[in-house]
Amino acid sequence: MIDPISQLAAGARIRALRKYAKWSQRDMAKFLNTDRELISRWERGLNYPSWPMTDQLCNRFQITTDYIFRGRFEGIAYEVVEKLRPLAEQELARLSRE
Repeated sequence: MIDPISQLAAGARIRALRKYAKWSQRDMAKFLNTDRELISRWERGLNYPSWPMTDQLCNRFQITTDYIFRGRFEGIAYEVVEKLRPLAEQELARLSRE
């Protein structure tokens, strides 16, 4: 069974990645060769990206799947962590209020 809190947190981290890149949902969708609605569903915690799309995100942002799905920063460059952490925290707080 999928934990809805974990799914919501993963969505917040995906949104933080998008904001970090200064991308719109359309920009991210174009990069992943999908549609904006799917990106929106991930960001709202309604479902997870597929493994191939997760891999593309990890390669593009030089992060790990552990960051997306568990919020772990091990193995990620310090500069990236310093920028992503506050964005992810803001997004999770925003989603928790909705």
